[in-house]
Amino acid sequence: ARAVLRSDRGERRELNLGNRARVTVRPTEATRYFLESARLGDCPVEVAGEARVTVGAPRVRIERRETAADCAGLPEALVARSENTTGTPTLSWSDGRTTDIRRVDTPGSYAVTLTDAAGCRDSSRLTVEWRSGLRIVTSRSDPACPGQSGSITLDSITGGTAPFRLSLNRGAAEPAAPGRSLSLPPATYLLEVTDDRGCRTRDTVTIVGDPTGRIRGLSDTTIVLGDSVLLAPQTVVAYDSVVWFPAEGLSDPRSLVTRARPARSTRYRLRLLTDAGCSVEASLSILVDERVPVFLPTAFSPNGDGTNDVFFPELGNRGLSLLSFVVYDRWGGLVHEGADRGWDGTKGGQPAPVGVYVARGVVRFPNGELRTLGGEVTLLR
Repeated sequence: ARAVLRSDRGERRELNLGNRARVTVRPTEATRYFLESARLGDCPVEVAGEARVTVGAPRVRIERRETAADCAGLPEALVARSENTTGTPTLSWSDGRTTDIRRVDTPGSYAVTLTDAAGCRDSSRLTVEWRSGLRIVTSRSDPACPGQSGSITLDSITGGTAPFRLSLNRGAAEPAAPGRSLSLPPATYLLEVTDDRGCRTRDTVTIVGDPTGRIRGLSDTTIVLGDSVLLAPQTVVAYDSVVWFPAEGLSDPRSLVTRARPARSTRYRLRLLTDAGCSVEASLSILVDERVPVFLPTAFSPNGDGTNDVFFPELGNRGLSLLSFVVYDRWGGLVHEGADRGWDGTKGGQPAPVGVYVARGVVRFPNGELRTLGGEVTLLR
């Protein structure tokens, strides 16, 4: 039988076909073939059928097979992947191995050749290098002044596979590159850098906080009116100048260590001007208890034994001033007057009789308040 073989590429071939005839074609690209116009002798014969031939050369490529432990060192193994092969292909590595999977022993160049059943070949080569572990180096800058932010800088990234991503305190990851700086308030931060293979490394960085916290030794206190307290703060701040305010009641308002004797409850504030030009402050409150124990004794015995020989108001050592002091007998007669001295138990230069007398006095407190004292005193012999 005679027939015509056509292709969708425009090829036309006349064939003489016998029983179970085979036709060999050698297309250079994927082609569809079909028979038409068959005749047996002078008689036309009805034929049908078509075939599609896919053309492709064998291919082989080398892939890495790695695990999470391979973030540093060599890949676990190399795998030869093949496609477009005829029959069962054979593999041959450069060192003679013939398996599709082979372990990696040392860094270097690895090559494999594939041969399929039709004798077609392909080769692939891969260079394996020793991978160092992912490492980062960071630095920090503390705030120079109160209320300011510090910064953390990613100085370098070594090892790993780019691109890299950075997360802060396990938050959302952002692109990371050496030299990137983050402006952050004082706190402790966890930095985590991840590479393209999922390898990661971490670093914990603390930005030291507000310099106000570096002034210590000041705490609220209470004193009795007329008493004093030493203010002696400690600080690591390098300062140029010191000032306390308000200045009232302070022995030296421009000295870091000063003594305070306020006449009323006062909140003192310390301000340091640092070498960096910042103003650093701290404060404390001094509560003044104005319930001063000023009193008149109720008895005395001017008998020359050295004990209770003189009658005088008890003022203590709290800076109080006695402005006036008088003593009267039971009939209202003045027997003593004088704020600078006490009564010695005499009247007109003679010993006063035993009995009850009345005393009056006026005291001025450090805050300017005047207080009147009064009471009875018994003179004993």
